Amino acid sequence: MAENLLEVNNLKTYFFTRSGVVKAVNDVSFVIKQGETLGVVGESGSGKSVTALSVMRSKERTFWKKTRKNLPTCGAAKFP
Repeated sequence: MAENLLEVNNLKTYFFTRSGVVKAVNDVSFVIKQGETLGVVGESGSGKSVTALSVMRSKERTFWKKTRKNLPTCGAAKFP
């Protein structure tokens, strides 16, 4: 049985704008096992890049630098 290299559970990333809340990533879960490749496909603006950046926590740091507000990202990512 292959070892889990990355496990993401219930990932959510929301942006709070003047127009309201934008749910860029809402309840995404996946597992990548050793030897597997994950392809993420979707329409423009569907959250592919925000998902990847949220897992790496890059969006949170970038958002913090620009606005001094905390980007609400929640869920769990496990790197064994």
